[in-house]
Amino acid sequence: MPQISPDGLVYTIKLRTGVKFHDGSDMNSADVVASLQRWMKIATRGKQAAEVIASVDAVDDSTVKISLKKPFRPAAGAAVAQNAAAISFRPENAGEDPLTEFLSGTGPTC
Repeated sequence: MPQISPDGLVYTIKLRTGVKFHDGSDMNSADVVASLQRWMKIATRGKQAAEVIASVDAVDDSTVKISLKKPFRPAAGAAVAQNAAAISFRPENAGEDPLTEFLSGTGPTC
């Protein structure tokens, strides 16, 4: 669960360590930040959340901080959703929908 500041504006999320992408490389907070930023640009719920998100930052290799412009109750659920996975992609592909090329993912394989 995220650590939420008393004013409800900052969500600090400690990531599980040892999470591997399908190619065997380690996932880190930079991968999560890139995935969240892409989500905010292309997904319907992400675009809605982006309206109240001031920033998404990697604090260290295993911590992500989401700062909000104003309290947003659904942020807690979105931050810990079990139906999303971090992906590793080239920055030039970040705006694509659908993503035509990604390097690896962390979610289940089909």
